[in-house]
Amino acid sequence: MSTDELGPIAIIGSACRFAGGINSPNGLLKLLRKPRDVQALIPKNRFAASGFFHAGGQYHGHTNVKSAYVLDQDPAVFDASFFDIKPVEAQALDPQQRLLLEVVYEGLESAGIALENIRGTDTGVYVGQMSSDYEILQLRDSQSLPNYHTLGTQRAILANRISHFFDWTGPSISIDTTCSSNLIAIHFAAQALRCGEARQAVACGTNLLLGPEHFIGYSKLMMLSPEGKSKMWDEGANGYACGEGVAAIVLKTLRNAIQDGDRIECVLRATGVNQDGCTKSITMPSPQAQAALIQDTYRKAGLDLHKSEDRCQYFEAHGTGTRFGDSVEAEAIQSAFFSPPAQISGAGLPNDMQSPPLYVGSKNVEVPTSTIPWPVMKPGQLVRRASVNSFGVGGTNAHAIVENYPFSTTANDIEHTSGIPASILFSAASEKSLNALLESYKHYLEEHPMINVHDLGATLMNHRSLLRHRAVFTASSTTELRALIEHRLEQAAPFIDAVTSRPSRMLAIFTGQGAQYARMGAELLLKSPFSRKVFDTLDSYLSELSPEETPSWPLTTELLTDGIPQSRRVYGPVFEPIGNCP
Repeated sequence: MSTDELGPIAIIGSACRFAGGINSPNGLLKLLRKPRDVQALIPKNRFAASGFFHAGGQYHGHTNVKSAYVLDQDPAVFDASFFDIKPVEAQALDPQQRLLLEVVYEGLESAGIALENIRGTDTGVYVGQMSSDYEILQLRDSQSLPNYHTLGTQRAILANRISHFFDWTGPSISIDTTCSSNLIAIHFAAQALRCGEARQAVACGTNLLLGPEHFIGYSKLMMLSPEGKSKMWDEGANGYACGEGVAAIVLKTLRNAIQDGDRIECVLRATGVNQDGCTKSITMPSPQAQAALIQDTYRKAGLDLHKSEDRCQYFEAHGTGTRFGDSVEAEAIQSAFFSPPAQISGAGLPNDMQSPPLYVGSKNVEVPTSTIPWPVMKPGQLVRRASVNSFGVGGTNAHAIVENYPFSTTANDIEHTSGIPASILFSAASEKSLNALLESYKHYLEEHPMINVHDLGATLMNHRSLLRHRAVFTASSTTELRALIEHRLEQAAPFIDAVTSRPSRMLAIFTGQGAQYARMGAELLLKSPFSRKVFDTLDSYLSELSPEETPSWPLTTELLTDGIPQSRRVYGPVFEPIGNCP
């Protein structure tokens, strides 16, 4: 059965950390729209790169690289208490475990999933990784290994730690196929969803460069670019560049995402995995295997590569940054989409590193060197389609077909009524975190003044985790809400401290009849379509009573009547039914 018959997979949430201060998908999008080089010298809080540098990359115990793409965030910083981890255990945790916990939590926020709504579910976790520098660092001195070293550094625990904290009972698997680990993790997460092993899944990827060993080992194999720059499909390609990153995406089947009313970021139409087999060496890629994988993935998606409308408009190449590896990939792409392949210089010539610059047939493929608009779509064509390649150094290849989802799935039943205030609830695990959260929202509202406060209130109430420390505001506009937040921060007023571990209980309040006055509740009736609908429904119920019990006046009429004696709100037979309507 094809994946098209089983149904696509929806990506409903995402989060990331990348070099250049990128802490969110929006930050990554800004970087892609206005590219800048985020390469930096390897910082000293990783290791003293200058002490391990030698221009000869194969010099014993040295590397010919001093630069990389590293996170701005200090990997040692971690909010252990938020994740219920003891300080002594947190010290032994691989920073990859720490960052994965944070990024997965942010991914769930992006998906609008509160922790309390997903605990105990069969959610699956798939983590791709290719290095374990923290384990190597600790093993340098085996006499002083921390008590939690094993649990803190074993690769299997990367996925298991996430499942444990979030209380998920679905598959929990760490995967290492080197460079293709992350896309392989996505593939297996999608497979688990399609076969029913999990109703939702989180696919993650992580790589941190904490010591020199990784650089030294790959320098000996002459795989790294001495400049620390990956020059894909370039005449000066001389190796790949090392980089750090942590990312997570939240997945459901498209059917379940639509049913649940999730916001769909994009759709995985199909994924595929294969192996290069027995090439001349274990690191030598196979253009035949790569091309076959692309073709097989499109076949599983129910797409015909012979039809131009079924092909992708954008292809994300793996891009080894080596002249041989890039030429093989270019040949495979050309062969898969436009067989027979066009001439590609250098293909199949591993010993000829001085061949002319690589190129793909210009009639079929454009290789952009700067940001360009998406190709013009044909009339009636709604789907934007992209292909993604990813290859492991040992020959494990992955391919994915990604599409936009051009339809809305979120139910917008929130009232957009001017003048009626909305309740906005903010919560955090500590007062310090709550202050930081309010500060960030203050700036966000200043930059986005057109946000509807009712939408914001509904999102924070229904799609964010309810944590212990809370602050509640009532406002009719973003300007009013921002002013209230600013005042609260200036006054340093105490927050609500709620012990969320106790089960919620219902509180019934009996206020008596209370004071009545003319047009009490009229503004709500006039400005809130939902309230008007409720009163109209109640009026219809009253009209169904027996003739002797049916009131001679509609509820809405009495609510809107102004002045005394015109209004009969002060009379028991009138105000008692009205007072009980809500």
